[in-house]
Amino acid sequence: IELRADNPEGAGDKAKETVNQTLIDLLFSALLQTNEFTVIDGTNGAVAPAADPDFLIRVNTSVHNGQYRYSVEVLDQKKQETQIRLSSDAFNVLESFRACDQLVLSVLEKMTGNKYLFGSIKINDGTLPENIRVYLNGREVNANVLNRIITGTHEIRIDKVDDAQGKKTLFISPVVVEDDKETSI
Repeated sequence: IELRADNPEGAGDKAKETVNQTLIDLLFSALLQTNEFTVIDGTNGAVAPAADPDFLIRVNTSVHNGQYRYSVEVLDQKKQETQIRLSSDAFNVLESFRACDQLVLSVLEKMTGNKYLFGSIKINDGTLPENIRVYLNGREVNANVLNRIITGTHEIRIDKVDDAQGKKTLFISPVVVEDDKETSI
């Protein structure tokens, strides 16, 4: 299944664009972590494959009665119909993270039939030197992704890249991520 995000609204409003991109990034990261989807980000100029993706995900942020409303719509491109339509409201920035998490977990559950929750992975003190590369289930990720990992067992590989010596694997192992807990490596 291929997914791509489309952000048709919020152009020109920096706050809406930022929240939309945050929600899209979190959704894409979580979908990739399930290992069930190939994800194409249509919002950053990425080129879709020759065959159209099976699903199109639209993310929108709007303001209603002083609240931010975050909406996610999943369209089945082959059937030309909406499969999932969800929204969540928040009064402030801190609540927006809760709202985004709730939407992402609901979309994952509806698309896969599995229930997911979030945990995190902390490597050392949480800061990574520039020459360290972290791979989650075979895909390189940045430190931000490690803060929102779906629960379950993931293969983590940590490589040190040195121009003179090349690449050296420092760590490779399955790591269990639990709900609302930080797993230290």
